[in-house]
Amino acid sequence: MIGAFIGDLAAWTWNRDRSKFYPQLFSDVAQKSVYSDVLLFTAKTLLENPNVSREEFLQMHQCCFGIGDARANAEYDLLHSIVIGWVYDGDDISQAISTYCLLDEKEEVYASHFLANLIYLLRTGSTKKEAAQIEFCGTFRSFTKDEYRKTGNGVLSYLVRAWISFYDAFDFGSAIHNAVKKPGNLTLNCILTAALADAMYGCEHYFIKKQYEGGRFIECLDFIDNRLYKLAGVRRTFFPKNNARTNVERHIWHNAICPLLDKVITPELKRRITKAFYTDWDNRFGFYLDDGWIYVYRNFVLLSRFQFQVQKDGTFRIVNYQESDESKQYDLNDVALECAMYSVEHHWELIAHE
Repeated sequence: MIGAFIGDLAAWTWNRDRSKFYPQLFSDVAQKSVYSDVLLFTAKTLLENPNVSREEFLQMHQCCFGIGDARANAEYDLLHSIVIGWVYDGDDISQAISTYCLLDEKEEVYASHFLANLIYLLRTGSTKKEAAQIEFCGTFRSFTKDEYRKTGNGVLSYLVRAWISFYDAFDFGSAIHNAVKKPGNLTLNCILTAALADAMYGCEHYFIKKQYEGGRFIECLDFIDNRLYKLAGVRRTFFPKNNARTNVERHIWHNAICPLLDKVITPELKRRITKAFYTDWDNRFGFYLDDGWIYVYRNFVLLSRFQFQVQKDGTFRIVNYQESDESKQYDLNDVALECAMYSVEHHWELIAHE
């Protein structure tokens, strides 16, 4: 959810202070729009009372933002859906959409259901391809193939273009770089794209390739309630790429012999590896999940990656182990995976934020 606010500030920066966009993503003097106000209102309302009635929610919304026209309300429903995708799980999402979205026209309903469920699936570890198969009177993937949706002016078209911006990206920042090139309402493009990207990638670090100048750690935004930052840590089931001290260079991967090939990974150990931790002086090697792969890194150096394979007894094994081109220089003795594994097995109570 935090990413949506950053997307709003990035859009302001693209329009008014473009020299800061690529080095910093957003200017330090960037101003939020009414879209961020709607997000803040919705998040505050649903966090304080997840079971607030539709009548009360609509009355509060109208007091803050007026009755609004159909276009504005359709856009606000997308913003409500971002929050719903973070606050609610599974089957509760559909009920929340029916309760807290303003419009019941076909396109708006489709867009709201798709967006909330995409956020939910991405924040719980689904790959991009898996998330796109979400169904609501057809798969979302089928709508992304519709040429009209790539240029249309309805909210479902905006969502499709945001998805394409996100799908073609490799991290949080590059998704927003894609979004500013899409037609239509730039701010809405950036917010929706950033919301999707945040769900998968997180948004604590803005990475830039080494050939360019820039990049930053994104400090907590002063207009956002700390509860929203805590929500991201609690509701996301894995450690994301843009929260890790990794990099976004183009790497060459080669198959290698896994040093923990026969390691029995219990469901709890798999959960810990996926949830992972912030690296520190005593736990220098970490994990993060990115589109179905677990990556191993240390201090902005990317070392290896692997996937899990479930066994008949319900345990897991590491498969498809690969090393990066950086591992030859920084992981000569293949210790990175072993050290990261030691941290989640023996230091979990010290490093876990649960």
